This record gives sequence, structure tokens and C-alpha cells, in this order.
Amino acid sequence: MPDAAGQRRLCSSTVCPPMEISCTQDEIRLLRLYRKQLEAAGLQVEFCDAENPVILIKKVPACFIEKEANEVRRGRHPVTQTILKEFLQEQIEMFQSTGGFQGVLSRTVLKVLSSQACHGAVKFGDVLNVEECKSLMDSLAGCDLPFQCAHGRPSILPLVDLDHLVVEKEVHRRPNLQKLQQLNKTRFNSGSI
Repeated sequence: MPDAAGQRRLCSSTVCPPMEISCTQDEIRLLRLYRKQLEAAGLQVEFCDAENPVILIKKVPACFIEKEANEVRRGRHPVTQTILKEFLQEQIEMFQSTGGFQGVLSRTVLKVLSSQACHGAVKFGDVLNVEECKSLMDSLAGCDLPFQCAHGRPSILPLVDLDHLVVEKEVHRRPNLQKLQQLNKTRFNSGSI
């Protein structure tokens, strides 16, 4: 979603209750300094008192919450805290090395989005009607890499090569009576009839 100054921001979701993350005093100082960049990355951070080296995360990128819901729905362990720690560490390293410049989406966000893209995808064996098939093919035609998923795995598997499929003209053939008689004779002599 564009910011007033033309900046883009990740959509974020409120975490209730806020998540508590331990940080060093140096990390907290750095996060305070780049608070605006954190907000653009989808994080809303509340800083506690100076003696307590903890931050409270009030908002996270919406894709983290969606990932959490998918994991819980599948009966797996919650993942938001782990993803959030990885994301924060990545942001801290980026602030230290670039002075706060954010050029692209973080690896953590891309990893979460890639995972979501694959989990929601049409899978082999899914039943689709003709219109859904046409829509899927049209969508794939607009992709830069239509033959692989976000993880690089194949997304399309050829079932038949239509260019080499020979369509024979319909020819009315008569049954080969001599062959049928021979087959019948063989069965009769072997006692299978």
C-alpha cells in the first residue's frame, strides 16, 4: 500500500496480545532509530522502559498471520514468533549494513509468500472444470516463469506432445477373420473355452 510520500508499505495485521521479543540494548537503539522503516516493513514496535531489553510487536506483516493460520489449521506448531525473530534479525542486519535503505522485500517475507503461493496452488489430481482450466492457462501465460513454482519446482508436466500426435484418418477396416479363426482355434485346442 503506498505511503503519502510515495513509499510502499507492507500490509500489516494487529497482534493481540502484542508479542514480546528480547533484544540487546544496541539492537533496541537501532530499531528506535529506524522506526519508520520498520513500519514500512509492516512492523509496529513499542519500546519498553530502558532497563527492560524487550520490545513489544503490535503489528506484523499480514502474510505472517496468514502463514500462522495455515499452520494451525494443519495441526502444526505456531510459527509467527520464529518468523518474527528471523525477520527482526534480518532488519537489524540490513539497518547496520545499509543505513536503513530498503530496496527489496526481505528474504523472510519472500519465503513466507512463496510458501503460501504453493500451499494455495492447484495440485495434481484436483478436479477443474473447463473454464477453470482455461483461466489457469491464461494466468500461466502471463507469468515470467510459468513452468516452476516460487521454490523452483516444476509446476507443469507435459502429458502428451500434441505436435507429434498422429491423427489417423478414420478408415473402415474389416475384421481379419483369418486371425480371429486362428485365435479361436488356439483357445479351443488349449482347453480355455
